[in-house]
Amino acid sequence: MHADVPTLMATILLASLTMAAVMLVVGWGMRREGLQIWAAGLAVHAAGYLFFALRGQIDETLSILAGNTLASLALALLLAAVWRFYGAAQHWAPLLVAPALLLAGLSQLLDNFSARIVLSSLVFAGQSCALAWVLHQRRGETVGRGARLVMAGMVVQALLMLLRATASAQEGQLLHGSAMQSATFLGTLVVLLVTSLGFIFMTKERADETNRVLAAADPLTGAANRRSIIEALDRDVGRAIRTREPLALMMIDLDHFKRINDLHGHLAGHRRPLRRRGVPGRAARHHPGRRAAPGRGPVPRRRRAYRGPPRPAPRGDGEHRRVRWPARSRRQLGSVDPRRRQRPLPRQERRPQPRRDDAGAAAHRHGQQPPGNLAGVPAIGRGGAARPACLWCNASLCKESAMNARTAPAQLLPDQALAQLDQVWDARILPQLEDYIRIPAKSPMFAPDWEAEGLLDTVVRRAADWVLAQKLDGLRLDIVRLPGRTPVLFFEVAATRPGSGQSVLMYGHLDKQPEFSGWRSDLGPWTPKYEDGKLYGRGGADDGYAVYASIAAVQELQRQGVAHPRIVGLIETSEESGSRDLLPYIDALKPRLGDIALVVCLDSGAGNYDQLWLTTSLRGMVAGTLKVEILTEGVHSGDASGLVPSSFRIMRQVLDRLEDSATGRLLPASFHCEVPAERLAQARATAAILGEEVYRRFPWAHHDCGGSTIVALPTTTDPVQALLKRTWEPTLSVTGAEGFPALQDAGNVLRPYSAFKLSLRLPPLVDAARCVQEMKALLEDNAPYQARVTWQGASGANGWNAPATAPWFEQALDAASQAHFGAPCGHIGQGGTIPLMGMLSQGFPKAQMMVCGVLGPKSNAHGPNEFLHVPYAKRLTAAVAQVIAAMP
Repeated sequence: MHADVPTLMATILLASLTMAAVMLVVGWGMRREGLQIWAAGLAVHAAGYLFFALRGQIDETLSILAGNTLASLALALLLAAVWRFYGAAQHWAPLLVAPALLLAGLSQLLDNFSARIVLSSLVFAGQSCALAWVLHQRRGETVGRGARLVMAGMVVQALLMLLRATASAQEGQLLHGSAMQSATFLGTLVVLLVTSLGFIFMTKERADETNRVLAAADPLTGAANRRSIIEALDRDVGRAIRTREPLALMMIDLDHFKRINDLHGHLAGHRRPLRRRGVPGRAARHHPGRRAAPGRGPVPRRRRAYRGPPRPAPRGDGEHRRVRWPARSRRQLGSVDPRRRQRPLPRQERRPQPRRDDAGAAAHRHGQQPPGNLAGVPAIGRGGAARPACLWCNASLCKESAMNARTAPAQLLPDQALAQLDQVWDARILPQLEDYIRIPAKSPMFAPDWEAEGLLDTVVRRAADWVLAQKLDGLRLDIVRLPGRTPVLFFEVAATRPGSGQSVLMYGHLDKQPEFSGWRSDLGPWTPKYEDGKLYGRGGADDGYAVYASIAAVQELQRQGVAHPRIVGLIETSEESGSRDLLPYIDALKPRLGDIALVVCLDSGAGNYDQLWLTTSLRGMVAGTLKVEILTEGVHSGDASGLVPSSFRIMRQVLDRLEDSATGRLLPASFHCEVPAERLAQARATAAILGEEVYRRFPWAHHDCGGSTIVALPTTTDPVQALLKRTWEPTLSVTGAEGFPALQDAGNVLRPYSAFKLSLRLPPLVDAARCVQEMKALLEDNAPYQARVTWQGASGANGWNAPATAPWFEQALDAASQAHFGAPCGHIGQGGTIPLMGMLSQGFPKAQMMVCGVLGPKSNAHGPNEFLHVPYAKRLTAAVAQVIAAMP
């Protein structure tokens, strides 16, 4: 049973023409909204269906070719209308590709009804998906539900076309077709109406939003006007009454603003004294300790604004005391006595004043003060801190203007920093990390098809969007991609400290280890859960938080107006694969790195959560797959065992060349090195702090034996030896196996091969490349029973031993730890590997290395139940900001 197809065609034709007329009326004089192009698309759509309806009355070939081509052209025009709505550049050639290909294809398939249906349906579905994808990509640029209606309509249209293509085997005529054809035409009618109304809603909603902004904010300065302030007061007073929370109102009065216009012209006065952030009407209020509502941006900060010259202090008799200004300021601002008009300048001090117009602006050169410019007028940066600004270009001034700028505080205020960063973490960083955890962006070693999956690109793009949204002063950000390499996020923040020629490098990574098994029943690697101050999930602590914490630290410096050196950030996505793509990026970005004086790497661990911990060494690593092959296929174990040696037994013999299985000691002497005296002393000091926690922190297995509980033991219970074993001794671990069937699938079969994934951790001072070659000869030569033994995919990364600590750096670390943790900074070596540190130590031998992290007791990076200790991460972020502020 199906509807009458000719009737449906006539209805579609009439609806298309009607909606086209409505679009023309609504969009008259609104060319930038794209309504006229959409109307043209509907008119072309009607023409196409007219050719379909005339099947049998005109030449069939003309009906087929013209009808389908015009229908495809109509979809292209709808896409062009959406591009026009968003202000994107319109290139008509790509839009005409689909109609041209359809016309060419149908010309070859005139005698094959089913093939024609498949081809046209797939083309229409592809065009509909393209339009829906454009709307999805630009969803942040629209308000309301109009775009969702259009997007939903196009998705439905694409699904209908795909179903039509699937059902194309059913032969029939167009005008007396199947139920599928009837459903297709009926669905097309609904989609036509829904999408057209949705596009009209898009234009109306944007116009409404524009009017709302114009009604709530001053169009010149962007500051909230009286109406929005009254609405905000009504709303916040009502909330304060309901919740019984305190409410504070701060009013700012801009004195002598007219004097700027009179002296320097209205163009200078039009420069915004306030840099608005957030939606209008919210910049005038401040709620201490209150978090922002989800999706509504950060809690606004108090603004600073130019207040003109200082107001004269009142005398006891009610008269105003005259304030003597430096000669330069008197010439520019005149007398500060409000009772007197500005005095004319003496003849010898008069200068020809150019008109404050575009010609004057064009004559201005950055770094050279325009004639009559107001020196020392602070412009408000994105962080809220005052900085000297040029009235022409709104950029920082140099020379004499900068000399009169307001002096920023030299040191960070730790209490304010920690309180502010606590709010930033709760309101802005934690939601971002939860989204990051949900994305299984595994490192290339564990996801060979990472490029096709696009997950690494996704996490980098989201991190970049978040960084840009923080609106740091002097920020420049790039997502760098070398051919065949994983992407890198690189950002620069210009120095605010005068004369600073050195840079700070902040490092992190966004790639993750694979899932692993054994997660708690209510936890999962890709399911974030915040519980008792811990954010569970893969990658949050290792080390997805680094980019967000780094930016938050810099943002706090700017918020407090603390001058800082130039800061660069390098966030890679191949660290868990040994940073195999990092060196090419460092070579490519070396000119932009600058002279690195301090490296902040937030990819390390902590001995406890009670103090700041500085990592003093990192082990190197060699990884690869050892494979032993004895047969070409599996055979019956009862038939072959005893005669055919087990591949696993051969594997044991080969590994015995490398490791003493009784003690775990690596046998090659070249894999060992002497522990430096300084590191040995630090290990003793750290052991005194941590004690038995050095080895008790791990989840040891236990079992019952004769009524008593037996707990698995570490290799040593001496805290000093325990620290040295995990940081300065080589160790071998088997991290994966292949060639072994699952237990439920294991029959009586002698397996043809065994393969182990080996992870060899090396002392910080041992050369990894040399160990790779030595292992190859040691494992492959003279194999037992002449079995085929191969050491495959081997890669190495050198360890790192921290350079000597500069006095300022040591003092800054202790001060930051005392300020935010109430305890001195601890020193600890780590068993993990960060290849970047060795590279940077070679390239910048004088740089200080602040290698820290949140991987404390039981955080279990790479394993099940991995978590980020959020309170520690907040304090670590504040400590990083304080150390950067203390940099000489």
